[in-house]
Amino acid sequence: MTQNQNKLLAYIRQYIQRTGVAPSYDDMRTALGLKSKSGIHVLLTALEDRGYIRRLKGKTRAIEVIKATAKRKDTTLLNFVSAAALQEELEILRYSLRSILSAENIEPQIRIEKALARLKEKTHD
Repeated sequence: MTQNQNKLLAYIRQYIQRTGVAPSYDDMRTALGLKSKSGIHVLLTALEDRGYIRRLKGKTRAIEVIKATAKRKDTTLLNFVSAAALQEELEILRYSLRSILSAENIEPQIRIEKALARLKEKTHD
């Protein structure tokens, strides 16, 4: 789980406890200091895919927290990034690059070290 996903999950949980309803996209965007609602959509989709929240399609403010927090594994010397989190960050970067470079019709390319590519393959087995 990324830091922004963790912040958003905590914010949603606290907001629902305080008000009884889920926050709006604008509330979440402001709380996280993001400039666009699309960033919130990406984070919510990732939280839903990972089973932390449930959303009802077609309804506003219909977010239910299923798992309150992520279990974090701390290592003393190294912190490992999961392949799923790495892939998510790369997708966000790729989306951002596409929107920036679309005027010049340039397709962004991101190179991944072989070790990271193998890590991704192992997680899909």
